[in-house]
Amino acid sequence: MPRRLLFVVVIASILALSLFSSCRRKGSSQVRSFDSIAEPIESPGWITFKASARINPKALFKDYAELFQLTSGNEMSITSEDVDDLGMTHLRFQQLYKGVEVENAEFRVRAKENVAISANGKLEYQFAPPTEQPAVTEERAIEILLQQLPDVRFYHEEDVLADLRREPDARYRPKGKLVFTELPESSQRVLAWMFRAYTTPIDRSRRVYIDAASGALVKELPLLPNCFGGGGNTTFRGFQQFNTSRVDIPNAGQNFILEDDCHGNRLMMLRPNLVAGTRDVFDADNNWNDSDISAVMSFYGLGIAYDYYSLQHGRQSWTGGNRDMGIINDPAEPHARGGSGVIWCGSGPTNSPNDDFNTVDIIGHEFTHSVIEATSKLGSDVTKESSALNESFSDIFGQLIERWDEKNANAEWIIGDDKGCGVGATCRDLMNPKNFGHPDTYKGINWQSPPMVVDPHVNGGVQNRWFALLTDGGTGTNVESKAPFDIQKLEINRTSRIAYRTMAYYLTADSTYVDARNGSIQAARDLFGVNSVSENQVIKAWCAVGLCPFSMPNQADVFDRPGGNPNAASPNNNSRCQGWRSGPNPLVDGRAPTFEGTGP
Repeated sequence: MPRRLLFVVVIASILALSLFSSCRRKGSSQVRSFDSIAEPIESPGWITFKASARINPKALFKDYAELFQLTSGNEMSITSEDVDDLGMTHLRFQQLYKGVEVENAEFRVRAKENVAISANGKLEYQFAPPTEQPAVTEERAIEILLQQLPDVRFYHEEDVLADLRREPDARYRPKGKLVFTELPESSQRVLAWMFRAYTTPIDRSRRVYIDAASGALVKELPLLPNCFGGGGNTTFRGFQQFNTSRVDIPNAGQNFILEDDCHGNRLMMLRPNLVAGTRDVFDADNNWNDSDISAVMSFYGLGIAYDYYSLQHGRQSWTGGNRDMGIINDPAEPHARGGSGVIWCGSGPTNSPNDDFNTVDIIGHEFTHSVIEATSKLGSDVTKESSALNESFSDIFGQLIERWDEKNANAEWIIGDDKGCGVGATCRDLMNPKNFGHPDTYKGINWQSPPMVVDPHVNGGVQNRWFALLTDGGTGTNVESKAPFDIQKLEINRTSRIAYRTMAYYLTADSTYVDARNGSIQAARDLFGVNSVSENQVIKAWCAVGLCPFSMPNQADVFDRPGGNPNAASPNNNSRCQGWRSGPNPLVDGRAPTFEGTGP
């Protein structure tokens, strides 16, 4: 054994043994072994609490800080609390170090009658950063930001939508926030100033991170993920009735604008270029002619997406709190990038310049990006699986919204088919992702990984196929993993509830495909019962795309490795689980994919 590995093994073993001996020796209410409070794990980072433990969900990380290895300076702060339609309370915790956010280190805890039931997430264990105070001031960081983004104006991040209706204030600068963020392609964290820079043109908006010690640029991440490519000039629903608003326009008298305030909030259609001092779309008599056909289609699609979430999932607008939403559409936008498609921002979906790809499924896709920002907060870092899940859930609900609008009359699984999928167009087939060069098996053929340029829409094909199979059913054999499958069809209203609950209540900003699998199984159990037909079909559908069950370990997760995975050297290690791969598993009849461990 190499000396370094031996050292890691010895230290890890001593750490784990001392932790458990101290827990048992003290026997206090604040320090126990995980075995005393949690069932054996099914996956690293996921906990099912024993009913006998009677854990206070809000005090979980205070009462058991030592078990979670939250050392001095670290704490977990509640950032949201929500009660769902099943009466379950959902708490979201964010890790802080001396009051500064440890980015993407968060946990979701579920409870009933003030007793914790389960939890999942990732923490930075024994976190002690080398730099705790910024050497670079916020003012200096803003100067560096302006060097990175020259000749732009910024929208107020508190209310981007309001700013979009007027010329942005040339004097405004985004506010900086100190965070401990991961370096690109590394688990090491640095203290950085993070800016949410909503810019004009809006499609260049991004999160910018400036090293708080050196002033160097750490990374940039898009705030508005680009979605579709191509060009065209189409509309898709013919004549439709919708609500508008009437306003007085200086020097023009009364006009109608594409704004619907009949829901208790406002849904509005905007254009990037200013007209009469605003970005609203006008019509004098409220009979919108062909010159406005693109804007009308976008506005109509926004209303359909709003109604779907409200009537099918009880969610008002993207936040759940009925916040205003706007959609942007203008082929004449001067800053258009050739071939860009639809983009999204937290104030609502925006239909990109130089195309008219505002089909209902695409607008539903963009609306869902906004819902994700307010719920799971799945990230937009294309090197991570969370970004692929973000795109996949948006595809799934884009299709669900289209089917709902059409009353399931023209049921199909292709995103963007109404605009055409010919040469140069971009479409995605949820049932058969390989038809458009996307993977249908986890880390299988067509899967994209760094250092190649990763398109998260591509890797989202795996979950897309999972959902389509779960809804329509199917039999066959995965040609890559050799795993046979026989999936019973579930009703679309049932599968949509499973997908929504997974997205809204079980995932975090840094979730992986394994998390999506675990979350959907738990969602099916919540909705339809343990060992129900629905739960079993969820499991089977995941196996059909390369994520099959693995053996149940004997002990609860010790959480003794940064990132939430068990340490392979620990005497309490539950499995050798690091990540899923396709290959034979002797524990499951020699057919199914299994975990592959890489060691410490």
